[in-house]
Amino acid sequence: MIKVINYQDNYSNIIDNEEKNYWGKWDKTSIKDLKDKYAIFKIVLKDDDYAGHLYGKMIGDLFYFDVILIKEQYRNQGIGSYLLKILIDELKKLDCKNIITTAEYIEDNISLEPLLLKYSFEKIIDINGFWGSIYPKVYCEECKSRPCKCKAAVFLKRI
Repeated sequence: MIKVINYQDNYSNIIDNEEKNYWGKWDKTSIKDLKDKYAIFKIVLKDDDYAGHLYGKMIGDLFYFDVILIKEQYRNQGIGSYLLKILIDELKKLDCKNIITTAEYIEDNISLEPLLLKYSFEKIIDINGFWGSIYPKVYCEECKSRPCKCKAAVFLKRI
């Protein structure tokens, strides 16, 4: 059974570890430090086991989601899709007008793109050197550069 819950502190260590495993050791931000009154955090459970999470912030009538991360063993099982559907339904109730996110290219592909397109997100721009502009002092294992020269895309969904 799949269910989505709001953020709970007892999942913070699991979330922090999953993010460090995915993004590497340079990610030193704890999920606990990102909470504020504008944040929306969702955790997805499969058979009561942590399967992934999503979070972002309301900015006026726009929601920027910063992260959607599904635990590797649960990918390609519809869990990310379910999580995104629940989020969109909740944002409609909050009178959100737009959802925006960024997604990185890995070897000329955006792994998140099929999911975003399924939910009518539109790719509006590609950005070269995206992560390097945010983290100029970080050496990127993906592109083997400092600052990172990886590319990302910005996606928009109008509600």
